[in-house]
Amino acid sequence: MKTLVFLLALGILPVCAVGEEPEHKEYKGKSLDYWITRTQPEYGVSDRREAIRTLQQIGVWQARRPPVAVSIEWEAAAIVPTLNGLLRDNDEAVRAEAALAFCGIDRMAVKAAIPALTELLSDKNEGVRNNAASALSFKGPAAEPAIPVLVKVLVKDASPRVRHQAAFALRTAGPKGVDALMGMLDDKRLDVRRTVVGVFEATYPCDPPEETPLAAVPKLVALLQDESLDIRKSAAVSLARISDVPAEAIAAVLHHKDIEVRRIAAGTLLSRDKMKRFQAELLELMNGDTAFCRQYAGALGCVGAQSVPILMKLLDDHDPAVRANAASSLGGVGPEAKEAADALKRLLTDFTELPNGDLDDRVCHHAGIALNQILGDKDYRKGLPYQRPDGK
Repeated sequence: MKTLVFLLALGILPVCAVGEEPEHKEYKGKSLDYWITRTQPEYGVSDRREAIRTLQQIGVWQARRPPVAVSIEWEAAAIVPTLNGLLRDNDEAVRAEAALAFCGIDRMAVKAAIPALTELLSDKNEGVRNNAASALSFKGPAAEPAIPVLVKVLVKDASPRVRHQAAFALRTAGPKGVDALMGMLDDKRLDVRRTVVGVFEATYPCDPPEETPLAAVPKLVALLQDESLDIRKSAAVSLARISDVPAEAIAAVLHHKDIEVRRIAAGTLLSRDKMKRFQAELLELMNGDTAFCRQYAGALGCVGAQSVPILMKLLDDHDPAVRANAASSLGGVGPEAKEAADALKRLLTDFTELPNGDLDDRVCHHAGIALNQILGDKDYRKGLPYQRPDGK
């Protein structure tokens, strides 16, 4: 399920319009056999693509319904063989749709489709190749047979998005795929390095979750000196996301000559649970870089009580968003931020509105919440104006 949510967030999977949960192997009032039949060549391409999307939606529904073993069995016995055959269809739109459908199918059930998906990595149509690479993502060791072809695609395909998807598929293909990627971190080709290092920036919701391995640290540190700023920044983020990264690697990032590299790495550290390992280094940067503190005012509180003097200065910032974020960070520090109480009380009269999506709130609300968290003696939000001028 975590994999499915992540794919939806990335836009790899289309968002499905869903109705009532299917029962007795029916969906949208039709049987599974009905939708399988509609994928056949005697129907028009638009009808066939609709049927393929519906089979994918059925597979997604089944992945949400216990028991998992039954879901996998149904997919493997009925849906996967049909989609697998469509991967070799004469119509490129049908091939592309079938490949995309495998993005949402359980990796155990999809194992039989790996050979056909691998063949599609050489398809003449860019969309087909891209969807095939996407479908191979998050399939774990089941995708290992595709690794040699994925490497070739990553190096030689004419399409940047296909190369990126190939790298993404390698990153989630288990240890062998990761090893193949690490071997290309020092590739002489700029585009290859840029593509490869980019996929090491995230922790992927596989089972178990996959972080960048420690073996990649030396190459990532070397990339901090790359000719490309994008590569230097990606390497910095990748290093900052590794839980057990050596302290000397973080020191190399936080003392980097490029201010953008320092800031993006420090911002990443602030979002990590184990950030306190590098508290001293972060405080040093915070004390010397006001622009960084303004940019990450909403996250500085996780550094702890030592960030309070820095945050108190930000309460007087000209930007209301910075003032509000600094107040929220002080609240996150809790009672240890008691010295900021008087400054926060002054912000209770700061009625500046802060656009926040479809809602509005004000600086004073952030100050009131922070005071509640720090002092806890009364509700400091009481008496503040409504969040909207009309009181709604």
